[in-house]
Amino acid sequence: MNERGIPQTCPLNLALRLMTGTSALKVGIIEDQPKIREGLRSLIDGTEGYQCVGSFGSVEEALARFDAEWPDVLLMDIGLPGMSG
Repeated sequence: MNERGIPQTCPLNLALRLMTGTSALKVGIIEDQPKIREGLRSLIDGTEGYQCVGSFGSVEEALARFDAEWPDVLLMDIGLPGMSG
């Protein structure tokens, strides 16, 4: 819950954070091609108001790492090996 009693995962909480500039939008990346994955990470980290909180080569890898706190936005390739987007 935030200071207004809104759950952290609620879209309204995300909108409030973005409008007030209280924290960066947390973005996760799932992409099996390393050059694309790292390019996206650089682009996101280099953009004010955004922070890449994880980049992974597979859904399985992301699921193992994002247990308690998920990113606000998850960019996901639709043609991944194993589980796909």
